[in-house]
Amino acid sequence: MKIKHSTRKGLTLLSIILTIALFGIVVPSLFNAILGANTSINDLKQEFEANAILSQSAQALQSIQSQNFANLTTGTHGLITTNGYWELNGTYDTVDGKYKREIIIASGGTDIVDITIQIGWTNLVMTNRSITSNISLTNW
Repeated sequence: MKIKHSTRKGLTLLSIILTIALFGIVVPSLFNAILGANTSINDLKQEFEANAILSQSAQALQSIQSQNFANLTTGTHGLITTNGYWELNGTYDTVDGKYKREIIIASGGTDIVDITIQIGWTNLVMTNRSITSNISLTNW
């Protein structure tokens, strides 16, 4: 009588170990890829919103210039609207609860001001981000 030895049990155990190892490598990689894509999309959205605030700020400053050039005083300011008109106020303001807007005005002479507009925020992974624009306005 011949006795057959099966090597099947060893192969089954080996295939289970390999499957678990591959699963342990593939799943975290997919999770990181999905999370990274979501973070990138959110970063782009926040940067788009910050650029819109930057553009709005430049238009607000041009409005202040049109009202009275003397209101563009040297220093660091925020922006507010009062009775439908833009005004400089405080040292900064917060837009939508997450974007810090600073308007830094430096004198470039009697009829010109150099202005830096800075918008800062913290993204989902707690990294501080900011965008800046420089403009000059004249009293001509």
